[in-house]
Amino acid sequence: MATIAHSREHLMDLLSTDRVRMIAHYPIDVMLSPGRYFAYSDCDERVALEAGLVTRLIERTGVEELRGALAEPAGISMGLSRFHTAWRNMLWWDGTRPDPPQLQDAWLRQSAVVRLVSKTDAGAEVVLAAKTGHNGVSHNHNDVGHFVIHADGETLLCDPEKGLYDLYRRHGHDANLFANSIGHSVPKIGDTPQSKGAEFGGKILTCDTTDDKKRIAMDMAGAYHGVSLESLQRTLTLNGGDIVFEDRFDFSAEDQPVEEAFVTWLEPVIDAATARISGARHQLELEILEPAGATWSVQAFAEESLANNKKETLKRLTFTLAAGTNAAKVRLRVSELAPEERANA
Repeated sequence: MATIAHSREHLMDLLSTDRVRMIAHYPIDVMLSPGRYFAYSDCDERVALEAGLVTRLIERTGVEELRGALAEPAGISMGLSRFHTAWRNMLWWDGTRPDPPQLQDAWLRQSAVVRLVSKTDAGAEVVLAAKTGHNGVSHNHNDVGHFVIHADGETLLCDPEKGLYDLYRRHGHDANLFANSIGHSVPKIGDTPQSKGAEFGGKILTCDTTDDKKRIAMDMAGAYHGVSLESLQRTLTLNGGDIVFEDRFDFSAEDQPVEEAFVTWLEPVIDAATARISGARHQLELEILEPAGATWSVQAFAEESLANNKKETLKRLTFTLAAGTNAAKVRLRVSELAPEERANA
């Protein structure tokens, strides 16, 4: 029983506090689709929760929305090799699988995380999740301003998830591709990636969800050290299946070239200023609008992915802004694959 005895007459139920209710709501606030979550820092996107604990937490906190975490196709941790988990599932869970939850926009101000939700014209759910915060958290990744795009159960722009801990210990945490900013959808300023430490961070400036065009603006300049970067503002606008990405830079001293980056587990097909990423049912088209003449390049991290026990190869789509160019703009569009394209995906 999660209680503290102040005296014989007074008890405090810890699981009924507002703080614990916020924690219980967290999985729903960062869900991309059932069983998949916005996986910043050393987290995995696919998480199987213990149904018994989830059910008990709902009973104790009253956060009924958490039941959506048990909807199919989410995995359930059955604890077949851990008797305490198996017993909790048997005693506290009736085996019911609820309908998938209707995801809503969420802004977690203390965590500096935003999730925006929309639908394509064909009715597919599109989720855009982004974060700022700082680069000194537990199990940190240097990922201020990073974002993912998820459509109807498929992640098109991803988080790299955790690297191999043996490599963290051997070479240093932020030397690993999967923890440093090169493995995330954030820019490189000159030759400088983001820096590690609580003093390097950013903030969410605004999050507007009042109309069909949902918009988040983030300040990312503080995540970079020693590059005279006075301002770096990233704006992401979601409208149906369309996303507009904009970065604007101001330097206090000498201008620097900038490399923009978007990471994915899928195989990009590039054609000058256009790139296409295809999943099993949906595709993401990325078109560079600014600067004029910029073209896509792709880098595949096969060796690093294998060394970190990844089943797939992380890819990094990039284009470069010359020194003196202070804006980047990309139009991204989620659309359904045609039947013949699905067969070849």
